[in-house]
Amino acid sequence: MKKTIRIDIEDYSNFIEKNHYSIDKTLLIKDFLDDGDKVTLITRPRCFGKTLNMSMMAEFLDITKDSKNIFKDTNIMRSDKAELINKIPVIFISFKDVKGSKKNFVRMLKKTILEEYRKYYFIIEQLNKLDKSTIEFTIKELKKTTDENLIGINDSIQLLCQLLYDYFGKRVILFIDEYDTPFMEANSQGYYEDIHNALSTLLSTALKGNKYLDKAFLTGIQGIPRANIFGGLNNISVYGVDKKLYGQYFGFVESETKALLAYYNLQLTKEVKEMYGGYRIGGYDVYNPLSISKYVNDRVLNPYWINTISDTTIKKLMNACTEYVRADYETLITKGSIHVHTDLETSYLEEMKDQTFWALFIHLGYLTIVEKIDMDYYKVRISNNEMKKALKDLEVYILANKNIKI
Repeated sequence: MKKTIRIDIEDYSNFIEKNHYSIDKTLLIKDFLDDGDKVTLITRPRCFGKTLNMSMMAEFLDITKDSKNIFKDTNIMRSDKAELINKIPVIFISFKDVKGSKKNFVRMLKKTILEEYRKYYFIIEQLNKLDKSTIEFTIKELKKTTDENLIGINDSIQLLCQLLYDYFGKRVILFIDEYDTPFMEANSQGYYEDIHNALSTLLSTALKGNKYLDKAFLTGIQGIPRANIFGGLNNISVYGVDKKLYGQYFGFVESETKALLAYYNLQLTKEVKEMYGGYRIGGYDVYNPLSISKYVNDRVLNPYWINTISDTTIKKLMNACTEYVRADYETLITKGSIHVHTDLETSYLEEMKDQTFWALFIHLGYLTIVEKIDMDYYKVRISNNEMKKALKDLEVYILANKNIKI
């Protein structure tokens, strides 16, 4: 019986233990440990395996686990980093569910951090009364899930790093999945100004000047605004779709896609390539894992892309852009490619304008860079037929709103 292919499991140990079809991406761990960066940010479109990969990295390093069976016969165990398995204290936080109303946003953010504290209750219970008081105060604030503010939790991640450092005698590796989801959600829902400072402080205290931190690995969709949301953090290295390092680890490269399809008695035909391929990331031809997996299960060449940008965000962007964006957008739909001025290392959260509009569409995967012509000047094309349909759906929305000031 063939292995099942699943795209809805994001816990790596569970994924491996259930014996689903897997692609060995474990050398991502080695590259991360070797890269020399204090804080690494990977930006990729949604559904490109970011959460599963981060779960894999945390599972391998986590000092509280025994993961040798999970990583048996993997590439990382044949590398010089095999000896580090389960040797490092780890904090793994995912912000993917920090969404919704302001009240739900605060509740989910606190719940997410509190879950990591609960993982280390066995350490907290051993503290003396004086040391325990600060931790207990923070936990008490994290449990206030009916509030609509982030008072009292500004240094909660840094404090947890200190707790682990004091107990294990080793600096912590911090993983933050979908770092930008809270900021994007707050912007879309209209309470960005209410939470921006507190959320920025939470992250900056964890990532900047934290003497208990060894390294940090973040994932998200977009880069860091220059007026940055981490309070002037200057030790972050951003690896976007235009960077070679880490290019092969998120999404399926062509050889992996061919092998996967062959395992299920399918072929990488021209039609499959044109529908789900076309992404050019760090010099690699990459395929959308979600769409390829659904194609294998359904055996139907349908568009499976899930739109992850809200109508509110589209409207805000279009209100801020010039008339050239609409004209270029129509040219893009007609001809499939255009030339754009954009800055891939910024964010529409910093400033909504033409350049950040196109940067967001590249980060979301709608567009792929064909060529960098000059500083911040690129030739881009629609990534594939799946994305062409998605862009046409957005075009209907954009052109239907003639009253939108652009």
